[in-house]
Amino acid sequence: MFLSRNHSQSRRRARLWWIVCAWACAGSLVSAHGSGPTSAREAWELASQLRVEEAHRWFAAAVETGQESAREVRFGKAATLLTLQPKTEANLREAERLLAEIAAFRPADDLAVEAALLHARIPHYHCLVPDRAEALRRYEAVREQFAGNPLAELAAPRIALLRIFGPGPDEAKRAVLEELEGWAEGLTDPVARREFERVLGEGWLTVFRDDVRALPHFVKMCELGVVRRPARLDLFLRTAEMARASGQQEVARDFYARFLEGSARDNRARLVRDRLAEAGVSVPAAGEGER
Repeated sequence: MFLSRNHSQSRRRARLWWIVCAWACAGSLVSAHGSGPTSAREAWELASQLRVEEAHRWFAAAVETGQESAREVRFGKAATLLTLQPKTEANLREAERLLAEIAAFRPADDLAVEAALLHARIPHYHCLVPDRAEALRRYEAVREQFAGNPLAELAAPRIALLRIFGPGPDEAKRAVLEELEGWAEGLTDPVARREFERVLGEGWLTVFRDDVRALPHFVKMCELGVVRRPARLDLFLRTAEMARASGQQEVARDFYARFLEGSARDNRARLVRDRLAEAGVSVPAAGEGER
């Protein structure tokens, strides 16, 4: 195992950057005024607030002056380079170089895995012209080279996404889905497992409109848990509707009930009550027992 005592902090930072990168790429980058950071922790905090220009200035200066952990600040510089606006080829290439160096560190630690994952994201999400084949190659390399580190499992859903939703005939995608079904039980990281289940479930639904094959993946996502309440309610209702469509009424009733327990005041609660009534389940009237 490559786990370190800072594994939880490392994981939080990596996942924070998936969010920051996605928002910045969508044009939501915010520049703010105020006192600059004085440490890597403060710089990461600014980045989490989308004050990426300020965070980048600190990381870039820290690289030059040798402040704090050299690898940590180089990772910060690379990550912020990817989100600076306007996006430039020079910034992408510099970020690639830094991340490749950090990922090559041996013995491999969590920061090396994080760098390798972010390096793989560049042709997938950050390049002006995405290169799916190169991204897939890099994600597969992360999964192989860092096997045993739960952080590396985050490459699995990206591999699944690229293989299922890439070009090619449907039957080839069916074979890919069947192959990937065998990967799920080997994923120990709950975030990676939940995202992997989502990709497979969406694959069965989108490509083949197969509720029966998709349903177990959505049920597993529910079991693993979703932190954000609106997303959790959406997942419960979607799972219930899928179960109903595939004739699995007991599963449907369970998830309709979970939806009502989570928020009886939701606009969709009336639909859910109607569904449960159709199934012969007595539920409180609107306004009773609401939270």
